[in-house]
Amino acid sequence: MSWPDPPNIREIPPSLKTIIPYLNAAVQFEKKDIVVAYYCRVYAANLGIKAKAHDAAAKKTMLSLMGHLEAFKKSNSPQYEGLSNEVIAESKIEGQAMTLFTAADKLDRAGTANQNVVKMFFTAAKLFEVLTYFKEDVTDYVRAMYKYAAWKATYISGCLKSGETPVPGPASVKGSEEEDELNMLLQQLEQQQPADSPSNSVPTPTGHGYPQPSSSIPPTASQPQPSRPPPKHTHQPDPAPNPVPAPRGSNPKAKTKSPAEMEQASKYCKFAQSSIMFNDVETAVNYLEQALALLKS
Repeated sequence: MSWPDPPNIREIPPSLKTIIPYLNAAVQFEKKDIVVAYYCRVYAANLGIKAKAHDAAAKKTMLSLMGHLEAFKKSNSPQYEGLSNEVIAESKIEGQAMTLFTAADKLDRAGTANQNVVKMFFTAAKLFEVLTYFKEDVTDYVRAMYKYAAWKATYISGCLKSGETPVPGPASVKGSEEEDELNMLLQQLEQQQPADSPSNSVPTPTGHGYPQPSSSIPPTASQPQPSRPPPKHTHQPDPAPNPVPAPRGSNPKAKTKSPAEMEQASKYCKFAQSSIMFNDVETAVNYLEQALALLKS
């Protein structure tokens, strides 16, 4: 069964420019993760509704987008559980966001500063924003990752344009004056070029859609200093010397895990799978070890 195409990004009217980065992100993930792509467009649709644009072009765009989403979900839900299960969808989006963020952060700390790193930070920030579709009160960790990724994308992009060498790693944004300066720069970058053309590349920050001061994720007081997303469950079990395998079908020492712990272990596995998609073996192994540690504790 087929479904109507989503709106052409090049034809999005100015009154709906805020939805462009999420439509770009959807194009990027269309062949990587259909669930992530779908919810990027769902988030864009919600922003479009909130924009209350009444011009003919905006109405046509919104009707096209909503029609696509409805038909797409109906046709693909049987094959992709995440389209109708928001718990799975949220986990997938968070995993992709963290994988992109971690890869960009590693490159940045190694002194690599180019448009690819900018795009990775920018897209990670967009995905962290999409998480607010499921619940507006996101964790402080997600909020911090969002702000850091948005700031890094803006900072490195600005340095590349001015010919300066970006300083690797984190740097705090102190005080309201610097916060205002960052937001002003974000707005200026939005106005410099039209939206990116649809492609499988990561959306560039020179198009519309950098995080605004009124973003759905409130800013934190200072930037975090992440190199790899820290595990939410930090307890590590003491290794048992010379363990003896239990008979098949029985494990008398196994502990019953709570639904929350099982969900967290499942998330770690999904994050590992996302890392493998980006050829990040080290991060994938780290997530799998966290999952094992949680299940064995």
